[in-house]
Amino acid sequence: MFAWWKNLFRGKANDASQQLDDVTDVAVKGSLRSVRRATLGLDFGTSTTKCCFREQADRKPFHVVGFEQILAGDSRVLYPTTVAFDSGRLLFGHAAEHCSTQLRIRSFKMCLLCQARAKETEGASKTVHECPNCLRNQPGFFRLGDVVLSAEDLATLFLADLMRVAKQRLLMSLGGDTNESRITINSAAPLDQMSEFGRVEEHFERALFYGWALADKACNDWAIGPAVEALQEARRTIVPAVEQSPTRLFPETHAAMTAYILLPQSEKGLYGLVDIGAGTTDVAFFWLQKDDDATKAWYYSAGSRRVGMDDVDHALESVLSNENGNIRAARQALSEAAMKEHVSRLDPVAKVIRMHQAGVLSDAMAVDQRPKAWFSNGEAHYTLFLAGGGSMCRPLVDFVAKAPLRAHTVWQEPPTPLAIPGSTKVALSDGSVVTVRSLGEPAAERLLLLACGLAHPRPDIPKFERDTDGVKVIVPQQSEWTELPDQWW
Repeated sequence: MFAWWKNLFRGKANDASQQLDDVTDVAVKGSLRSVRRATLGLDFGTSTTKCCFREQADRKPFHVVGFEQILAGDSRVLYPTTVAFDSGRLLFGHAAEHCSTQLRIRSFKMCLLCQARAKETEGASKTVHECPNCLRNQPGFFRLGDVVLSAEDLATLFLADLMRVAKQRLLMSLGGDTNESRITINSAAPLDQMSEFGRVEEHFERALFYGWALADKACNDWAIGPAVEALQEARRTIVPAVEQSPTRLFPETHAAMTAYILLPQSEKGLYGLVDIGAGTTDVAFFWLQKDDDATKAWYYSAGSRRVGMDDVDHALESVLSNENGNIRAARQALSEAAMKEHVSRLDPVAKVIRMHQAGVLSDAMAVDQRPKAWFSNGEAHYTLFLAGGGSMCRPLVDFVAKAPLRAHTVWQEPPTPLAIPGSTKVALSDGSVVTVRSLGEPAAERLLLLACGLAHPRPDIPKFERDTDGVKVIVPQQSEWTELPDQWW
């Protein structure tokens, strides 16, 4: 039942570097060739997007994708999820943030949910569309000059240019070319936990697959006409079945859990994880078992809700201003003391996150009903981790990390932020390698967590559920990978 877990986490539990498959020799067009395999973990975030890759061989380290700076203050590893339209051309990331145009689109990832819900309710009575980003009369769409693009279109083109850069860094690190390498792309999205918006996974899956298909054609400062033509051409290829596709999509809650499990310092126990992102808050509760022979994990409950730092920015919009209209940047520039002055504005957001956390905890306690597993003698016996950009917003954290919603209960261990090791490597454009810590970006160590988790070949975790006979394990269907000689990835 857990055979694939034994293969997934081989060797000593405290040696995460050994948790990968060996380099595999495969027959390619009639000849035996050593093919180097790597997994690219892509954390497509609402605010910033992060990439991490790892070769699938023993003792190979994680490498974070380093991006070019335009101005000295630009992050080298946190790429703004921003698209700008200027004089008929599309710009992405840092270039989009710094260009002079007024037509700049942020948080368009969340408009994939708007697009999915609009499709789901097509022909039915419409709900009020309150998203401040996309068109009010056409949810999930944007007008760029004479062209109207969907959120899926915009996400695909953005990801295409991003993966172009990531692919260059990866191949440079491997020292090979496309013919000698096999790259698998793992990404995450708010999937089954966001069912109220319709089939959101379809839009994320297509954006990821076609973005990868366009990676070799994309460029930053892309004329919109050729960009749309390239997108239309790519879509003539049908998205393959998951077992034959180079791209795979996982729930965001699983990616965060996998990231913690892979950390060398992780220990066995019962855990809660609250990942407060820009657009969503993902909560998961899981059990980790580690010993000398194996590492196993099961999640008890997980849930995503459309609430996060975008709501914090909206709450502060009336008291903050920024020359580019970037409330997010203005909020990030505030000191901790200044943020505390506005704590009353943030309370409604914090309460929604806290109640969401309590609901997922209730589901987990219905699964693991061991006496004193969760609470005993007035103490909470599970460890709570905080992740995402919200873990650095002190007023929000102070509220969310208060004692659990249970009378007269305190934490046995106080909630702590979760981060990757500062020694994690960063691959820069000139071929040099530095550490995350050396970049002087303290936020990066927390925000790269999901990307590192996704860089594992299979960031999936079995689920425990309770039925009439007690507790049972439902293991997700694991499709075997098939490789054809002419597969282009």
